[in-house]
Amino acid sequence: MKVSELVEGRIYIPKKYCLLYTTPMEQHYYLAREESEQTNIPQGITFASIWASSYKSPNAVYATDPILYLGHSRENWTIDQYYYRCYKFHWCLVKGKKAILNFHSIQNLIEAKE
Repeated sequence: MKVSELVEGRIYIPKKYCLLYTTPMEQHYYLAREESEQTNIPQGITFASIWASSYKSPNAVYATDPILYLGHSRENWTIDQYYYRCYKFHWCLVKGKKAILNFHSIQNLIEAKE
């Protein structure tokens, strides 16, 4: 799947043999464009990544959780570790939590069939 194919409000699932990681972002990862905007950064953001497994293990727990795509936004802050100088984020709902979807993960999504 490509970013241009994502539709706001649709449900997607990870491809077969993919792993899902969700991580709460630490305070020191956020960077504002200007020092005066540093206080306007939201707190408690979760970061979601979906990665294809490099090998197929019979003991692995692969991702099957549905992901609701909420759309994208342009912000006045970035996440230093992952998105340095990237101010556009793709938002999703994963396991009941609003999260930023790692843009590399979009290739590992397929649209859920109804």
